[in-house]
Amino acid sequence: MATIGGYINEESLYLHPSGFVLRPDATIVMLVQSSNAIGRLVANDIIGLIQHYQE
Repeated sequence: MATIGGYINEESLYLHPSGFVLRPDATIVMLVQSSNAIGRLVANDIIGLIQHYQE
């Protein structure tokens, strides 16, 4: 099992959001780390990604 580093805000001491999409074998299909509200994974994007891989 691998460790994935995240970004930590040193001023307020919080971890920036991270989103993962995993295959059934637990390998990573997509990883998104964001420093604000823009760039986060949303449900519709994940559904589209899954449908793309099922084609």
